[in-house]
Amino acid sequence: MSNTGDFTRLNLPLEAHVFMQARFQSYELLEIFRKLLHLIDTFLHDPSWPGDNFDQNETVYRLVHCLEMVMSWNFLPNQIIEESSLRCCMGRENPLRPSDKWECVFGSAVLPSSLSLLLHLHARLRSSSALGSRTLACIVQLSNIQGPLVTRLPSVLALSPEEQYLLADHAATVMDCVSRWLPDHSSLPSAACTALLMRDTPTPSPSHSVYRQLLPQLPAFRVEELVQSACQSATAVSITSLHTYELPLLAELAVNLLRRLSETFALLERVISGSAWSNNETENAQTVLSRLLFYLSAGHNFFLFTFSVLTRCILVEARQDDDMASDTSPAHEASERLFAYLSDVLHFPRFDGEDELTVGSPGRHSLPLTTGPTAVRDQMIGVLKQACCQLKTLFLEQQTQVLKLYFAAHLASPVGFRRDDQTDCEELDLSIDEDDQCSFEDSLFAIGHFASASSLGSVIALLANLLEERTAQLLQLSQTSNGLGPPSSSSSAPNERSYTLMEDLHWILLICGHILVSGPSQLGSSKGGLPSWDSDFMMRSGIWSAGDKEYNDNDVAICKRFLFCALENSPLPTDVQPQIIQLPSILRLFSVLFRLFRLQVSSRVGSAQLTEDTFWLMSRLAITYLANSQVEDFSGTTEEHHWLPSLDGFL
Repeated sequence: MSNTGDFTRLNLPLEAHVFMQARFQSYELLEIFRKLLHLIDTFLHDPSWPGDNFDQNETVYRLVHCLEMVMSWNFLPNQIIEESSLRCCMGRENPLRPSDKWECVFGSAVLPSSLSLLLHLHARLRSSSALGSRTLACIVQLSNIQGPLVTRLPSVLALSPEEQYLLADHAATVMDCVSRWLPDHSSLPSAACTALLMRDTPTPSPSHSVYRQLLPQLPAFRVEELVQSACQSATAVSITSLHTYELPLLAELAVNLLRRLSETFALLERVISGSAWSNNETENAQTVLSRLLFYLSAGHNFFLFTFSVLTRCILVEARQDDDMASDTSPAHEASERLFAYLSDVLHFPRFDGEDELTVGSPGRHSLPLTTGPTAVRDQMIGVLKQACCQLKTLFLEQQTQVLKLYFAAHLASPVGFRRDDQTDCEELDLSIDEDDQCSFEDSLFAIGHFASASSLGSVIALLANLLEERTAQLLQLSQTSNGLGPPSSSSSAPNERSYTLMEDLHWILLICGHILVSGPSQLGSSKGGLPSWDSDFMMRSGIWSAGDKEYNDNDVAICKRFLFCALENSPLPTDVQPQIIQLPSILRLFSVLFRLFRLQVSSRVGSAQLTEDTFWLMSRLAITYLANSQVEDFSGTTEEHHWLPSLDGFL
């Protein structure tokens, strides 16, 4: 009845079908859903429900089936009916578009209760993948709700202030409830905890304690109100582990909320700027701060939830989670989507004085000493600025930790925790499926884009250290094989060390190629056609930045000597060594790459795969850094930096 073709099967005129559908979805269907929620609540009060073998229980099956039917209903839009608006969505996305009559179950006041029931239901049924995937899909649908309850328009910038808050209220409520469902965001298996890259991993602070630090700075008469609204706990069951089938659905849920989060940031930026305040916002300034601080608190929890799901995906792909099934394709699909969408979270609210607030310990900066009618509003804006800086700091810290985890998952012990125990026993399959190859390349591109979404200094320095260490191991291995080093106690040990070392170098070079250069993977490969060199490849934004330092002729001369020594694989002069620490990380990484390339030629060490990886990476670097390629543009990154001279200028 919810599709256009139903009226022909029912032998009804189109107008009659439209009238019946509009009447049914606003009354009968709503009443059915309310009875379903009441029935779910009744069942959940029984601790023993659903019992053993519930996947064979017809009552449970009917309940989930009816719930899925309502949540996937193709609601009739309220605007003037056209044939195009009645067509069933054939794509993967079929957003939930209930009318305003559904406010009694999906409105901002009752949404936490409805969502809590669905979360509790999924927690009871999640051990069955057939039922759990359907209940979780209903929650995903609720995160992508559209229509009169939130907004009809695609852009929040075109909405009135009241509609902006309506959309942000729904997004923040779902983020806050769902993120409390998976509170364990820092647990790692023993193999990952012992990896050197994951040592001393900081534990993020809960959002309640973070935002409570800001409350004493506000006038005393508003503190209680903010505590109740921004730090109120959601009633939802929590779990500590995930099933494999849940990962793609949770990734889809996170992507839906990430889209809403960018719209919420637009609202925050407008309020923080202090301009275009509506009369209602000016008159209810205290309520405005309460709601916006709740949005930031929900965003804090949501980032922890999203990075927690991404962490689980990486561990499953690395086969480090014993509770997971052997199939890693759902985790790969989920991690690729999350990496791609998290890299677009660049539009944090920006404002004057952001750098001063970010430096040092957040939350300790005094509020503006403005007097007069705007004093309260200015103090509110000061608190929001500090809260935004804390949220951005959390995102950057979690981003760095996820990148370290990704590197560790692809490197051998003791630096990482890659598992090579079954490699020698497996027969290599050289017939690579084209779809698998494209998926693998898309995943690497998403990693490079994700890493470039913030400051790349620490990432480049980490890659330089990892590559330098393995280049030294490669030289030592070649000396041992040529009889120039100490003999090994086991004949099989050199082969194992050689395989482990080559695999590490393979992954490091692939990651370097996608972080240093934005572009497809086919260049220099024996598979696929060559892309357009002049338009498809660009340097990452900010990667060739010198920061605040201006390079004079003496600095450029030191950089030249440093790189020339690397090209010749010769020791550094004594007058250059003390100044290495002042050089940008990108030059140090290029130095290590040049030494690795030179070592392969002069010492004839390596493998066929290492040679192919080397040519692939050098080709990407040649058409970007050595050819004065254009820099990838990221809208939203407005920092001004001094740029280093081009690489061909150094050489």
